Amino acid sequence: MSSRIWLLQFCLLQFYVSLLHAIPPPPVQCYGNGCTVDNYQGLWMDHIPCKAANVVYPTTEEELVKAMAEAVKCKQKMKVVSKWSHTLSKFVCPGGDDGLLISTRDYSTAMSVNQSAMTITANAGVQLRTLIDYAADFGLALPYTTYWDGVSVTGVVSTGAHGSGLWNKGSALHEYITAMRLAVPSTEEEGYVRIVSLTDVDEDLDAARVSLGVLGVILQVTFALHPMFKRSVSLEARADNLLEEDVLSFAQAHDFGDITWYPSIRKALYRLDDLVSVDSPGDGINKYQGFQGIPVAQIEQARRGEEFLEKTRNAATACKISEMLLNKRVSDGNGFLNDGSSFTGFPVVGFNHLMQASGGCQDSYSTKQHILTPTGVQSQSSCASQKDGIDEVLPDSAFCYWDPRINSSIFYQTAIAVSLSNISELILDIKKIRDIDPNGLCGLGLYGGIMLRYMKKSRAFLGINEDVVDIDFTYFRSRDANSPRLNGDVMERN
Repeated sequence: MSSRIWLLQFCLLQFYVSLLHAIPPPPVQCYGNGCTVDNYQGLWMDHIPCKAANVVYPTTEEELVKAMAEAVKCKQKMKVVSKWSHTLSKFVCPGGDDGLLISTRDYSTAMSVNQSAMTITANAGVQLRTLIDYAADFGLALPYTTYWDGVSVTGVVSTGAHGSGLWNKGSALHEYITAMRLAVPSTEEEGYVRIVSLTDVDEDLDAARVSLGVLGVILQVTFALHPMFKRSVSLEARADNLLEEDVLSFAQAHDFGDITWYPSIRKALYRLDDLVSVDSPGDGINKYQGFQGIPVAQIEQARRGEEFLEKTRNAATACKISEMLLNKRVSDGNGFLNDGSSFTGFPVVGFNHLMQASGGCQDSYSTKQHILTPTGVQSQSSCASQKDGIDEVLPDSAFCYWDPRINSSIFYQTAIAVSLSNISELILDIKKIRDIDPNGLCGLGLYGGIMLRYMKKSRAFLGINEDVVDIDFTYFRSRDANSPRLNGDVMERN
């Protein structure tokens, strides 16, 4: 093996396993001629910027309704954006550079718990980590969440986000909604905005559970909770020769389990994740490395390594790195810490809210290390656009590895939902594609492999209509839309 290839493997391996602390940029930036809104990678799939005339940052329901009413009066299109934008789809685009963005960044303080009813109510901008920690203070838990906790609760439910598992009502957060308050456009007689309150007895709630931001502005959402419990997590790397059979039995055997498949190295990582008694010994936490952060120089060095593999068409080396990364995930615990500070072996047992989701980027947003922070100019009683100033403060150390301000890693993410009755057949088809070109899917391993997560049939109108496996592919993306991708034809066949 040449010294250059060895160094490349080492650098990429170090990049993926030594994530420390992260600082995301805000999605909305405004200048003298309007605003733009980006996703977390800073580049939409079509490479076309998303523009708006203005953004408002309401702190109360009254301010939010006032801004919305002004936009309705002026016949502006509008969309809601959260504190951070973590979707690759352009749901937040208001449909033209004269539209309005309503940010829930500062509409994020109000929460209340009803202990007897076991529910929690939160304003639209409350972050998931804040919500589940607050519920835990009352001995209660939200059964499922997304794996990343740096999202707003209403952003999560609006887009149908989920964890993994078929226990209880299933892994989608919107299944646990019991009530919702929305502001919807209305007539001049009603002040251009009408407040709608929905509960479980209202059929319209099943439309609002997953709305993709088109039914109005969510003001508050109420979730059903569960008595606090603990989770026991173990990771096992297995050969994938029986994956098409295991994928069905695994769903029934583990409450929150998932499988990450590395088809080109013929292995799969099984996450055995189960509910255990709150009295079970263990003080584990989930500090998944991928949601922490690393120094800028290391991020950019790793990206150069990815680009080198693409340029040299070196799929074999990508496979070797993928296998090293897989082995490292098991030996290092993949971010699970038995006592909150170190990993000593599986299983890792801890309280649900400390095990189900992980993050880090959002913790530093409010510190002196924030950058490009809008001033938060509020809407005034006219149809003129308001502009934000830019406060640029460059941090000295850690960024998210996807941070768009530097030469970071950017990637495609493709997700499909496959019924449990068809999942085995799909896995066999992917194996056939793999066997035609054994190294053709090596690049997936650099981004964590193919993730298989379980979802239960949904009551939401835009939800899934049967039990499924959600399959997520994450793979290399060039900043140049015209650059061919290594083994792009193999990914297209998938």
